[in-house]
Amino acid sequence: MKTPSRFLPAYVPEPVTNREKVVGYGFVLLIAGGLGYGIWNRPVFLALLAGLACVGVFQNWQRKRALQKLAALRTTESICTFARGFDRKAVDAWIIRAVHQELQVYVKHSGGLCPIRAMDRFEEDLHIDPEEMDELLPVIAQRTGRSTDNTESNPYFGKVSTVGDLVHFVNCQPRAST
Repeated sequence: MKTPSRFLPAYVPEPVTNREKVVGYGFVLLIAGGLGYGIWNRPVFLALLAGLACVGVFQNWQRKRALQKLAALRTTESICTFARGFDRKAVDAWIIRAVHQELQVYVKHSGGLCPIRAMDRFEEDLHIDPEEMDELLPVIAQRTGRSTDNTESNPYFGKVSTVGDLVHFVNCQPRAST
């Protein structure tokens, strides 16, 4: 008998090597030095950075407000409601739970979490950048024991626009060899 999904293992990131740390810190110092040099030589550059920061703060505020409104419409929903959106005989329960748990990080707002539905679109409904899926897929795959090899042969490749599509994409990936 398969282990229930509530006992799904946590994600274990690969350890960062000392070389990767040195390269990362070097890159941060290079960027900080470039910004400092730009601000010192062209003070108008500071105003540009402040303007970009204000735009970023405003967009984040709009995103959180939209998630709060969406959450207010879904007060009675939970992971159980989310799971009912899938054929449990065709889709692995571990994948359903892993996708739900990992997406919760992206739908936080000041009032808590926004309940997720299978038909939610990443950009339009949840305000999640599609590039985030590139970072999310290895996490979900590791937690559910799926492989991330040969994703191009997956029937959902290039067609993931909703949460349900992501669940089906991971479900179509082969199990990872141990």
